Formats: sequence, structure tokens, C-alpha cells
Amino acid sequence: MGKGMEVSIIFDATDVTKYIRRHVAKCKDLTPAMSLCAARMKQSKRDMFDSEGHGKWPELSPMTKSIRAHAGKHGKPSGRGKMLKIEGRLFKSLQAFPLRRALIYGSVDPRAQVLFRGGTAPAPKNWKTRKRVRVPARNAVKFMKSDLVAFTLYIYKYLRSAK
Repeated sequence: MGKGMEVSIIFDATDVTKYIRRHVAKCKDLTPAMSLCAARMKQSKRDMFDSEGHGKWPELSPMTKSIRAHAGKHGKPSGRGKMLKIEGRLFKSLQAFPLRRALIYGSVDPRAQVLFRGGTAPAPKNWKTRKRVRVPARNAVKFMKSDLVAFTLYIYKYLRSAK
């Protein structure tokens, strides 16, 4: 370096502060990103029911299988042997509600909650021998690693879009 040459570095944090403020403000309302996550959850729910819990749901009891084989409308067996049906109460009742900073997933139907968490439920009206039925838990949603990666990307892309 030549004589009299000075090197000075000036760091101005104004741009960094503006950048951080934009992202903090964006974090106060993540509803758009949470809505994308809710749509992904809906597909995950369908996949879970199609595969009957990815093969991990407990089997139907022999009594339930027997009832389904003999029940049904117009002489057709009810449920076609599927454990939980896509047209069934639990599937229809499970909903995702995107909020500003979270996503709530669940059901307000008490019988569907028993199907989801396990426990006892009132027996169907046409059952003559039992008043209540013990139901094993059948997790209606299991997030795969790909779902969690997608959720992270939705939120990341939303935050990156801050102007």
C-alpha cells in the first residue's frame, strides 16, 4: 500500500434493521402460509384413509366385521371391509383451521374424536347386546417427512416474499 492510503470500513445497520422489521411484521400473520399447510393436511388425511393408516391401524374386531358383512343398504355389505371410510364420519369431521400463527387440526364431533383418540363410544342403535363400544385409537393423520418439509417451505417462501 502506498503512503497515506487509508482503508476504512463503515457498517451501517439501517438496511439490516429494515430487513429484520419486515420479517418480524410478516411473522405476525402467517395465515397465507398456514392455508397452504391446511391444504397439504387435507391430502395427507386422504392418503392416510386410503392406505388404512399406512397399514398400522388396529384391525376391526370380529364382531364389527360380522355386523358389516350382514348390514348395509339394499342388500350390499356396508363399508366393503375398509376400516375407516372416506365417506365416514371421522373423515368428514376432521378439519384444518389456519390461524395467524398456527394451524389447528381436529374434529368437534364427539364420536369422531373417540375414533381418532380411542376410548368408548355409544353403540349404534341397531345393536341389541351392547350399549357402548370400545374403540382403539386410529390416528387419522400422520405427517410424513415430506409433509413437514413442505410446511417449512411454505412458511419460508412466505417470509421471503416480504417487500
